[in-house]
Amino acid sequence: MGEPLPEQALDTAVDPVEIVQQSFDTERRGFDQRQVQQYLRAVADSLQDAQQREADMRTRLGRAVRRAEAAEQALRDAPSHDAAELNRAFGEQVASVLEAARATGEQRVTAAEKSAEQLMANAKAKATAMRAEADAILSERRDEAELAATELVAEGQAEAQELRNQAKAEAEAILAAAADRVERTRDECDGLILEAEEARAQILEDMERRRRQARAQVERLRVGRDRLLRSYDVVR
Repeated sequence: MGEPLPEQALDTAVDPVEIVQQSFDTERRGFDQRQVQQYLRAVADSLQDAQQREADMRTRLGRAVRRAEAAEQALRDAPSHDAAELNRAFGEQVASVLEAARATGEQRVTAAEKSAEQLMANAKAKATAMRAEADAILSERRDEAELAATELVAEGQAEAQELRNQAKAEAEAILAAAADRVERTRDECDGLILEAEEARAQILEDMERRRRQARAQVERLRVGRDRLLRSYDVVR
């Protein structure tokens, strides 16, 4: 009797359900989750199809093996006088069929394993590439954000300096205008004081002139009075 067919020729650790449910770490603005899941689902479907083909092949191979084993058993159970004839008639054919079936099965199992491994490797490679691309995009966006922030800070500083210069210029203009106004006011006050002093001097001069006139008039009146008194005495 030949060796029994192995129950699992394909690595069962590669499960289509696990492929579909596989998750990846994400970062801000990382890879497209939907695209990755679609690709992993396609990989899982291909792997499931390969496993189904392997199962069908294993079933057919098992049937061929059982037929070959049944033929071998029939040869052993046949009468001794027919054993040599049956062996000559079917022995080589059964052995050839069994060997061909086993070789075909092993080839298909090996091909299925390689196909599954290749699909899984492709999925991992694409996921890695997508993650690297996402990291590159994130790094580029971070650099752009830092550059934009630096430019904004520089623009803010320049604008602040411009505002300070403008405020300083306005303050200096206001101070200059105030100083000019104070100077003009001082000049006006000096003019008013000069006018007041001139008016005071004129008033004092007028008062002195009037005082002299009054004294002269009083003196004339006194002289006239004395003259009248003397005239009155003469008349008496």
